[in-house]
Amino acid sequence: MEISIAPVQDTLPEERYDEERVQNDLADSADDDGFFVATTFLERVREIVFSVMFFMVHGNATWTVFEYCALIIEDLQLVTFFISLEVSNAYLIPNGLLYSELDYAHMELKQFSVWFSLCVVAVFLMMANIVWVASGFVHGHHKVIWPIWTLRIFASILPTVLYLPILEVIVNPISCNRIDEGNFGTLATTPCSDLRRLPLTIVSVLAMAVYIPTSVTLTAVYVLVNLNQSSMFGVVLFYFPYYNPNVNFMRGGFFFGTALVGFVATYAAIAHAVTGVQQNQTIIYIMAGVYSFGLATGFKVSAMVYNYIQNEVQCRLVQVQDQVILKGEPIMKPDTLVFAYWTHVEIAARIATIHMDKRRQRVDETTIPHLIMIFKRGMEEFPEQSFLKLSYALYMFHMKALNRDARSRLGKLDQSKVPWDVKFQLYYINQLATQTKEADFLGPGIKLDITSYVENKKTDKDAKLNHYLAVQEMRSLWELLSDKQYTVVQNGVIPKSRG
Repeated sequence: MEISIAPVQDTLPEERYDEERVQNDLADSADDDGFFVATTFLERVREIVFSVMFFMVHGNATWTVFEYCALIIEDLQLVTFFISLEVSNAYLIPNGLLYSELDYAHMELKQFSVWFSLCVVAVFLMMANIVWVASGFVHGHHKVIWPIWTLRIFASILPTVLYLPILEVIVNPISCNRIDEGNFGTLATTPCSDLRRLPLTIVSVLAMAVYIPTSVTLTAVYVLVNLNQSSMFGVVLFYFPYYNPNVNFMRGGFFFGTALVGFVATYAAIAHAVTGVQQNQTIIYIMAGVYSFGLATGFKVSAMVYNYIQNEVQCRLVQVQDQVILKGEPIMKPDTLVFAYWTHVEIAARIATIHMDKRRQRVDETTIPHLIMIFKRGMEEFPEQSFLKLSYALYMFHMKALNRDARSRLGKLDQSKVPWDVKFQLYYINQLATQTKEADFLGPGIKLDITSYVENKKTDKDAKLNHYLAVQEMRSLWELLSDKQYTVVQNGVIPKSRG
């Protein structure tokens, strides 16, 4: 229940409370809500964006079956590019497979407008939801909690499972044939100059301008991969971005299978271009065979590479480790490289814990010294890689607690010039530490989810505000009571009589 503090009478000299000053005092407090510690406008904007992104993902867990189904659907969409109408001239595609993809370009304008409206409304609703939640951080509180839930739903579906379908729909109005004559009944035959197409084109440009950057940003931040330096399958083998190894193996299988299907489709397209003859359905059967082979092979190869990295690192650690113990820690020979690539450091560290998502649960205390040794050695061999320092702190937080060394490295990392995605990860771990500290303060057995966390922060700030106001009013009353010119009459403060 919110405490109501009545203001002091306007007749009191120079001791009226100033709520704006109290708000400023709260903002300057070191133990405030922890969101805004920025000093410049750009830093404040960054803090707001990071806060919204933190609330999008942290604790946003669903059923495991649903998550796996979403990943499978997302990866299967890649294969549909090779069984679409655009390539049907090169090889014969059964009608049953063609139905897996809607031909938006040859729909009637009214029918296409329905699909287009649904996609555009979803995109702009997500953006409006982001702005709404961000405004809550700007004002220091959230009036209601349900926008956070809807934003988490949008962030889980629109930039991932529905990214390609939505993008395909909103791109269609821009792809026009520029012909001023013909049948104007469908989108494909409607020229760019047609007034019926102009509103669709304008809305399409606006939707893509917000949808593509938002989706790419979320993917780049949440999955720490460098998509500019390797193929999709190479990314999985090099980074293994998901902590659950089975997800990496599964995606490796899907990507490798899709790549093999792409080779077969390329061969059929070249044969059609040379001979001018459409290939028969044998191409589809070959695609099905190589896709199944690619799924199994990609899964197996990913698992072999993953296990090889961990085993090879462990063997090298044993080879370079001296038997001399100093201050309880083994001394490592500095002249031998343990890690072939910097990504192998974090991959090797995963052997210390299997249940990374179970924070501070099922932790084997005996693995922590080995974990520290892996990261320290990795940071010695790759001192310029900021992700290693960040991963070290994350592992220490999830395994036990942030030790002094991890906190020191995080502090130095935060003060240095690091990429914005590293900045977000720094913000993420700081918020995790703050949330965990407050949950521990509430007592054992308390599970503070993200909405409860927001409500707790709002209640905490309201309580601090009321406490400041009460203290200020009591201070004003005490100073007035101690002044000889005033006395208390009928629960009020009036000047004393001078008669």
